[in-house]
Amino acid sequence: DPVQAVVLSVKLPHLEKWHRARRHNAGLYREFFDQAGLTDNPVVLPREAYREVDGAAEVNYHIYNQFVIRVPDRDRLRSFLQENSIGCEIYYPLCLHQQACLASLGYDRQSFPVAEQAARETLALPIYPELEQEQIAYVVDKISEFY
Repeated sequence: DPVQAVVLSVKLPHLEKWHRARRHNAGLYREFFDQAGLTDNPVVLPREAYREVDGAAEVNYHIYNQFVIRVPDRDRLRSFLQENSIGCEIYYPLCLHQQACLASLGYDRQSFPVAEQAARETLALPIYPELEQEQIAYVVDKISEFY
């Protein structure tokens, strides 16, 4: 549609800047989680997705549209963060095989245990480009307080 084309043509020149800001914010999350001693236990961070091709770094890199962590007791943590004015989301609460539209495939609730565990543990933290360092530190401090 022409209206969306106009809007996107204005946004497109800023896209790489926004991607850099999100990657920077992801780096701050990693740094702050490491400093808090939370990395890998209890908080599992998303993997970095950098690779080199012919010696060129960052040919393929994560843009962090979402910054999804895996944590035990995800639902209680989510409530705690929301009580502390921290937006967070569960984007995929059900695995594909658990959704009604795919019920005809015949899988039961235990068919994919790893996927089911991920669905129970994943939580997306704020990662938007305008997020300030102090806000990221606050998120990590609150998660540290929870655990």
